[in-house]
Amino acid sequence: MVFVEILKGAVSGVVVAFLGYAKSNTKESFDGPKFLKTVVIGGAVGGISAFTGQTPTNVEAEIGQYALITYVIDSAVLALWRNIVAAYNKATVKPTQ
Repeated sequence: MVFVEILKGAVSGVVVAFLGYAKSNTKESFDGPKFLKTVVIGGAVGGISAFTGQTPTNVEAEIGQYALITYVIDSAVLALWRNIVAAYNKATVKPTQ
């Protein structure tokens, strides 16, 4: 039932992506790649859970647990990416004279 767990994880990714978009206090336009990235992370979380046998016992717990894990991974990836970009920009900025 790996496919079912991947699907549940993807649904949790949709929930996380929607809530992330909804919580924005600016009129942010919809970002398809950002949305898709979150859904893919959610699907991966569900698939990994199925492969390792660490799936919760009921659907509500699964969606909630997968959503939490998806949110944490998505936030960590974003923070890491922002730090990498900032370090790169700092290293490549030429001093002004």
